[in-house]
Amino acid sequence: MPDTLELLYELNESFDQRQAESLARIMGKIYKELANTVTKVEFEELRKTVSKLAANVKELSEAQKKLRKE
Repeated sequence: MPDTLELLYELNESFDQRQAESLARIMGKIYKELANTVTKVEFEELRKTVSKLAANVKELSEAQKKLRKE
């Protein structure tokens, strides 16, 4: 989490108090949103896991078909 007090001090150097506070709040919201997003690495891990799961389901389906024929 960013140091919002330090951020506010820096924003106050270029903006009036009300603008600085508003920008600090918006930046805090953006940070929270970014913290909750899925990274490319996490998404790739999920994609690999789903792919393996799909292959396993296919194998199980084929095995079940063979058993029904017997």
